[in-house]
Amino acid sequence: MLIGPLLIALALPLSVGGGEHDGPSGPVVGTHAAGDEIGARIETGSSATASGDGEGSTGSDAPTCRWSTAVIHGLPVVEIELAGDGVLRRNHPVFGHRQYGIQEICDGAPRRFAWVDERAPTAAELTAGSVAEVRRRLPTPLLVTSPESAIVVNLDAWLGIDDLEPLSAGIAADGHHARVTATPMTVDYLSPNGSTRCIPGPPRASCTITIDRRGQTLPITTRVTWAITYSSSVGDGRLAPLVTESVTVMPVEEIQTISR
Repeated sequence: MLIGPLLIALALPLSVGGGEHDGPSGPVVGTHAAGDEIGARIETGSSATASGDGEGSTGSDAPTCRWSTAVIHGLPVVEIELAGDGVLRRNHPVFGHRQYGIQEICDGAPRRFAWVDERAPTAAELTAGSVAEVRRRLPTPLLVTSPESAIVVNLDAWLGIDDLEPLSAGIAADGHHARVTATPMTVDYLSPNGSTRCIPGPPRASCTITIDRRGQTLPITTRVTWAITYSSSVGDGRLAPLVTESVTVMPVEEIQTISR
């Protein structure tokens, strides 16, 4: 019966390793097997003749094995689709791209099962989870001023933020991987009195704000823009930037002088 071994294989994690040619005209099957678990990638065709370890048979006593599309009707497995042709298909549980099932048949008996990509996953599919994790971990910018306690009328207030470091998140499954990195690029200080754009870092003379009249308080929005890059099994690139911000209400004071 096929259902028993297949259910065992479905319950185990899958991985992808190096490939072997399964005969001069057969497809390339990349496998990494241990017991009943196997991951596979088919580059051409849908079946091949190979030994149980993915290499060509070398003796008359060795079993004759081939990989073929898994066509099974009525298999009671949750979250597995059976198309009209009976082929098992699913969305990858981590990355979401489409896969179909293949099975290894040795001397007419089913031996192992694997999922194969119908198409290569896109960069967006591979990076979606890592982008979400990076976004979750981005720190809220903390405004730092000099002088620290208040903004003084007609005197420059130096603006800055606590140091920010690049951060990254990655994921790997079934031979695919992606790593997303966020790097702080610019910081904008926005207020009713105007705005200025600076390099993220401590307060400095090149990043200032000046108030020309007294008021009780001045709200300053600190907005950091993060560049988002990725490296993955389908290539490297850039994604849309992410933004973090905070609002700080600063007191505005005036220095009084008396002339005689």
